[in-house]
This record gives sequence, structure tokens and C-alpha cells, in this order.
Amino acid sequence: MTEMVAQSNLPSSNAQALNMVTRVQQLAISNPKDIALVVVSEHQEQLTELNLTYKELSTRSQNLAAYLQANSKLGDRALLMFDNNEHYVVSFLACLYAGLIAVPLFVPESSRSQHLARVVSIGINAQAKWILASSEDNELVNLTMENMAKQGAQTCQLLSVDTKVFEHNDNWQSYDPKPDDIAFLQYTSGSTAAPKGVMISHGNLMANEIAITKGFNSSQEDVVVTWLPLYHDMGLIGGLLQPLFLGAKCVLMSPRFFLEKPIRWLETIDRHRATVSGGPDFSYRLCIDRIKPKSLTNLDLSCLQVVFSGAEPVRHDTLTAFIDHIDVTGFNRSAIVPCYGLAEATLFVTSGQRSSGLLVQNFESDALAKGQAKIAKQNENGIKQVACGYTVSDHKIKIVESNTGQIKENGEVGEIWASGPSIAQGYWQNEEATAATFVEQDNKCWLRTGDLGVLVDQQLYIVGRAKDLIISRGRNLYPQDLEKTIESQFEHARKGRVAAFAAEGLQGEGIGIALELSRRVQKQVSPQVIVERLGIIISELCDETVSVVVMMQPGSLPKTSSGKLQRSACHAVWQKQTKEAYAIYAHGQMLRGQSLITQHSALALSKTELSKTEAKLAEIWRALLPSSANVAQDSHFLALGGNSIKAVQLLEKMQQEWHINIPLR
Repeated sequence: MTEMVAQSNLPSSNAQALNMVTRVQQLAISNPKDIALVVVSEHQEQLTELNLTYKELSTRSQNLAAYLQANSKLGDRALLMFDNNEHYVVSFLACLYAGLIAVPLFVPESSRSQHLARVVSIGINAQAKWILASSEDNELVNLTMENMAKQGAQTCQLLSVDTKVFEHNDNWQSYDPKPDDIAFLQYTSGSTAAPKGVMISHGNLMANEIAITKGFNSSQEDVVVTWLPLYHDMGLIGGLLQPLFLGAKCVLMSPRFFLEKPIRWLETIDRHRATVSGGPDFSYRLCIDRIKPKSLTNLDLSCLQVVFSGAEPVRHDTLTAFIDHIDVTGFNRSAIVPCYGLAEATLFVTSGQRSSGLLVQNFESDALAKGQAKIAKQNENGIKQVACGYTVSDHKIKIVESNTGQIKENGEVGEIWASGPSIAQGYWQNEEATAATFVEQDNKCWLRTGDLGVLVDQQLYIVGRAKDLIISRGRNLYPQDLEKTIESQFEHARKGRVAAFAAEGLQGEGIGIALELSRRVQKQVSPQVIVERLGIIISELCDETVSVVVMMQPGSLPKTSSGKLQRSACHAVWQKQTKEAYAIYAHGQMLRGQSLITQHSALALSKTELSKTEAKLAEIWRALLPSSANVAQDSHFLALGGNSIKAVQLLEKMQQEWHINIPLR
């Protein structure tokens, strides 16, 4: 029988009986002058840092909590819509202090309906009473509220926390939440049609912070640097609340600050002598791609003891390349700590230990495809998988047969189920989804993760996904959302004849689209035009580009006998380039169907003349886009392979070139 039990030889926490409210209040009394939060930003090209002590942080949170308490009732929901800054931190803690349920969110990127839809749907689902935001975002926040009202949502109040002075008063009632009280709703990213808010209780939160502490062997002496968005579970729980739980220092910057110039992350680690930091796989690839070796020569990263990688599949090639890239900084390669988690488990499920480094196994590819993890022979090509460690602190995982729940033997691939005090309370007002994901077995609540894994020597290896899901840059994208959007917006798409699937590449996991196209469309529309149209539609929905497009003959899209889409089979059509596809585009290259791209389109492109400014802009685009991108006057940045990360970098380069200030949205 294969079941992983928490390791018991890790240090216990001194704060097991506390909740986050009493923990921060306690630190404000015992360590009032210790720095709790440093907010790093840039103003007029000058680095700025705002420091808040534990006393200041707690006082500001209490003052805002007093106002919320006076105008709310226990359990009201409050949407938090900020960039990473002190207002986000104070507002989140104030909700906990006041007994409100926080809903970590973000400001819509623009007033486009696609960008508003997700925030609006979450606000409606949560039945929000408040929106806490910064005054500079009032226009977009008000637009969000208007859209919520049009769809029948209850009246929601906007509170611009940066413009109002909140004075502590005697009316504030100290709030000591019970373990089962809901602290916040963590909405799983991606789904716009049916948002699912994971209910995280105060007990779940504290149990997970204890688990992270034990897993990473953390202490009050640690310094954590994070750019991870606070609306994401890894950013909120691992990046912010973990150091506050420890009584350590959190150095916070915005995702944009990092994305514009990834070296800022490493410079901040050096400047503050950080011991803990991390991010998804894409952040390490970004450092490799965007930081020149000569920029690293003056950095000292020997201070790092834990550099975690999670939220996306942990890739051996990315991490080894990152280690080699920053070797000149004195970085200790054993500081890399792969981990595994998900919102339904609050965050943390398993991890390697501090200073344990990468543990990699080379599995036989044929055996793995058959559900067996067998170590490949020396010099034999296989699939390298990174171990994601152990459970800790009263948590367990087991590997089971998805359909029956039967436990798999050691070395057999199955679905990962997890149990323990961090497992969430279910989905907000969604009993059906809760019953399907959180199941009772052996007198325990088990979380069905939907991920496929295997235990080898008690180490967990993630080898795939039982559910259809695309994970790009740490975000969960649901195929159903992508398919529905394409069906409604792409004039050549047919309902039920579009499938979205995960398409892996050198830059990690991306979006693959397979769709059937009529004979008429095949004759009249160039495959390149289809790729560009799909790229625009997808980018406007979720700020991602399309990595793979499989254009298929009528009636050839893989389906089950009952008519359900077989998304994994669409992936196989791309990989094997089978005859059902008349054209295939993958990662910037047209693998099949090149002859169908008309000479007229190529000639029109070659005759395009660009002005001096356009030519310079095209040069900047080419530095950021795939090498195969043809940039013309009517080109669309996102359709050519751009995404929200590259858009931030584009904006920064444009500002450098022309000295103009352009808002990202």
C-alpha cells in the first residue's frame, strides 16, 4: 500500500494554538520595532522602499478593521483589488481583524469586457459587501461595480483605503476567530463562467503556515523576498503570511516591477540578504532569458537558503539552467527546493527540505506511459522528473486509482489525494463541486487533486494531470472557457468542434487549440490568418498567446462514443502530426500547411513600408517575440507570440526609447 505520512522529525512551531489575528497582535507587543514589511518600488526611476514595523502594521490594520466593523456584520465579504503594496497587506489583515471574509483579487487590466468578466463574476459569486482599492483605480473599480449591479448583484461599497484616514477608536472589538471560521476565499484562477471560491478557514491557514515552517525549516531569522501576486495562493500564503507568521521580515514588490526587469528580484535579494524566495517555473526561465551574465557579476546570492519552485510543473532543465546561469553570484545550488501544492489544500502539500537541493529520477518513458515508474538504465533516454518531497505536520497523501479510489502500490502512477488540517472547507456556495473534490474515506476528508503522481522511496513525483487543465505561468486555465470563447468569437469555429489542451514546449506549458474547419474555409482562409485570429481572441481573454493550433478536417476531432471531447487525443494529433490535421502550427513554426499560405499574403507583407518610428517599434517587438515572427503594420503583438509578461517588457523598452509614460492597461 502506498501512502505518504508526514515526517515527524521536523521542528514544531511555537504558535500552533494561535490564529493569524492574535499572532500579528502578539508580535506587535513582543517585537514592536522589528520590520514586518518592506515595500519596494520605483518612482521617477529612483528606487524607493517603505518600511512598516510590526507595531505600525498591526495598528494600521486595527484602525481599518474598526471602520469595517462599524459598517459591517461578521462574515461579510470584501474584495481586495490592489497591486502588491502596503494597502493590500493592511486591508487583508484588517478583514481578518474585523471578522470579514477577505477575497484576494486584482484590478482589471482594462475596461474590456473580457478583463472585467472574471472580477465581476467573482464579486457576484461572493456576494461582496465591500471593494477595498486604491483611489488611482477608481475608474475601473467603479466599472466593475456597475457591471455587477447590471447582473443583479447586491449593493457593493467602494472604500479607497489610500485616501481615508482611519483612526483607532474604542468601538473596535477585538476579534478572536474560531478555527472553523472562514478567513478568506481563494478563487481558483482561470474560470470565468463558473468561479470557484475555495473556503480557507483560520484553522486551515495556521495549519498550512506550520507545515511550510516545518517543510522549509524556517525561523524568525529568515528574510523573505517576494514579487508573487497577493491574489494568488503562493504569493499570499507563502510570500506574505509565512514571514508574518514567523515574525520575520517580508520584502514585497509588485509582479510588474519584477517582469519589467527580472534582475530587480535578484538585486533585492542581495540588498536585503534574503534567505527565502521563489516562484513558478516561468520566473526562472525569465531570469535566464532576460538577465545578461555581466549583470550578475556584482551580485552576492550566497545568502539564499530556500529557493522554492512550485505552482507550475517543476522542470529539471529550467532549474539546472538557472543554477548554472547565476553560478557567478555564489548561489548555493542546494538551496533549490521543489514543492507541490494547490489552493484546495490552502497552499503547501509537499516539499523538499532546506539545503536538500534537486533530487531527479530518470524514468523509463514506455513504463511511465503504462503507469509504472521504473528507473531508466544508465545512458538510456528517459523522462527526467523532479522529486517534490514529503508531507509534514499531520498531513498525508496517497496515490489512488481515480475511478475506484483504490490505493496504488509503490511505484505505480495514480491520482494524488491529500488529507490533513490544511484541506479547505470546500467551495463557496457550490455543493456539487465540493462533493466531487472533497471526499470522505477512512473517516477522513480527502482532497482529490486531479494531478497524477507516483511515490518512489517516499518522494512524490508529479507526472501528469487526471483532469483537463492548462497551467501557464502559475495560472489555471480551464479548456471549457477557452473553447466557449473561440466558439462565440471566431467566425469559422463550429460549436462542439473546438478543443483546448496543454501544449508543452521549451518555455513551459502553453495553450493548444484543435478545431475542425470546413473545406470552404480551408480554401479561402490562410492557416496563418487562422492562427493570428485565434491568438488575438485568446490573448484578449486571458493575456496568453496560443502555442499550438491544430487545424483539422471536418468530423475528425477526437471524441468519445458519447460525444465528449478527447482533449488528450488532440494533443496526440499534434505530437504525431497525423493525417486528420491539414495544417499544424507550433511554437512559432508552421509544421504543416505552409503551402496553403497564399502568395498574395506573402507579397503584401513584403511590400509593407514602415515609418522610422514603426521600424524602431518593430525592432523592439522582434527582440521579445519568437524569431519567426513577421512584423508588419497590421500585426498584433499578442497574436505573434506575445503575452502579458512580454507586454510589460515591451512597455519598459518603449519608455526607455521614447521617454513617454504609457499605462500598461
